[in-house]
Amino acid sequence: METLLLSAEEVKSLITMEEAIDAVEEAFRLYALSKALMPPKVYLCFENGDLRAMPASIMGYAGVKWVNSHPENPGRGLPSVMAVLVLNDPSTGFPLAVMDATFLTSLRTGAAGGVAIKHLARKNSEIFGFVGCGKQARYQLLAAMEVCNVELVKAYDVNKRAEEKFREFCESLGVECKFKELEKVCDCDVLVTTTPSTKPIVKSKWVAEGTHINAIGADAPGKQEL
Repeated sequence: METLLLSAEEVKSLITMEEAIDAVEEAFRLYALSKALMPPKVYLCFENGDLRAMPASIMGYAGVKWVNSHPENPGRGLPSVMAVLVLNDPSTGFPLAVMDATFLTSLRTGAAGGVAIKHLARKNSEIFGFVGCGKQARYQLLAAMEVCNVELVKAYDVNKRAEEKFREFCESLGVECKFKELEKVCDCDVLVTTTPSTKPIVKSKWVAEGTHINAIGADAPGKQEL
């Protein structure tokens, strides 16, 4: 037997956001039925970031993703998040595939947001607020567009260059994007936060009743956006 090696470009050619949303939705369903195993992440924490091991088993396969989170990496010319995934045969342990998982990480996180919007947000949601305009905001928007009619994006980021790049991305998708003060961004149908903040940045009084929130950035102990 040979282990399949997949590059980032090969992985990108094999799956779309629509397919990712369907896959994540099915994974959530199986996990709720106790038909999937997903033990807690294991962290290695450092001064400027962390590394995480994320094992899981589902539908006759097992695997582990090894992924980092280093928010200051863009200043070094590196992505904030990079990952590799090893897929195994659970009956023998044989490594079936080793693949780049940086794109998969972004895609899967975006798809999870899409599943949440599909089932939890108001069906007529059209105005989306984005707090944080980095890479993951783009995937959250792509997923939202698969399940909603996105008419307007209101965006805020402390990094104005990130805001401008996000506006250009929105326009490339035919979506209007306006920069607003943080409080005004929260006046929306769906609010998406994708920051590494360790202190609350969104106040409850800014969020209207019925607003759906995808708080993506608070993915580890010590992080808080709301």
